Amino acid sequence: MVIAAAYDGCYVREEDEEYMMVLLLEDIVDGAFEQYKTEKRCPKQNEALDAPSPDVCSAVAKADKLACAETPVTSDACAAMGCCYSPSDATMPCFFGNKLTTQCRFDGSMVIALSSELTMPSLYLDSVRVIGLDSCTGLTVDTSNSFVVFRFPLSCSTAYQVPNGPMNYVATIEAGRQIQTWQGSSITRDSTMRVTVQCSFIQTGIVPLLSFTVNTLPPPLPVSTSGPLELEMRIAQDFGYASYYTDAQYPVVKVLRDPVYLEVRIIGRTDPNLVLVLNDCWATSSADPTLLPQWPILFD
Repeated sequence: MVIAAAYDGCYVREEDEEYMMVLLLEDIVDGAFEQYKTEKRCPKQNEALDAPSPDVCSAVAKADKLACAETPVTSDACAAMGCCYSPSDATMPCFFGNKLTTQCRFDGSMVIALSSELTMPSLYLDSVRVIGLDSCTGLTVDTSNSFVVFRFPLSCSTAYQVPNGPMNYVATIEAGRQIQTWQGSSITRDSTMRVTVQCSFIQTGIVPLLSFTVNTLPPPLPVSTSGPLELEMRIAQDFGYASYYTDAQYPVVKVLRDPVYLEVRIIGRTDPNLVLVLNDCWATSSADPTLLPQWPILFD
């Protein structure tokens, strides 16, 4: 079963910079009526075609400019593509200036421009590539000291379609590490960076709103293996978590709105990098965690 809803639909609301939709599933199990309720959230996406500010455009050195559109081009058309416009430059009036510019063009191509200042420290532009497009014959790359621009047909990207929805084309840009060696040691200041860009098509043309995410990936995880974990939940006597109720003191009696200081921990942990994260915690009237009603008990 696939459930889809538009971001501006009547079942979706904006909350805490996210789009949120509540799903309620109902079923009859062993003659009993059961309900399951959950929230699904998606972060708000940034618009990729915002025109750069004048300060951003003036900061681009002439030697670092890369053309965003062929001449002649108007200032309005240049701004609509998310680029800078300089009427005093007759040879290249429209050029890239934003740290990230993405374009879905009507000729069936995708354009992605990245600035070296997209990350801190600056990107090593020689390491930037489009993942999986090494064999794409239509891929062209333009570079300067501060920018790199990729142009390629949408057919070279990954395509998928939501049922009764638009056709989506996705491409991922990756920047690797610049590694220096000194006295037998390898030194780097960088981490792997990835940018994912999506173009969406509807039957009448190209949807002008693009979405992108920028993720700086953490260092590789240590070698791990699957296995059982032993967990323990206990109740502290106060908010200091210095002393805990013993087995002889249970059941612990509390009045309404009296806080319960719960602690969940891993017993017998041997890996110091192992971390326990509780996404949610609730109480029920029996040992069945799916039984309704459910009382949330996890608060930061």
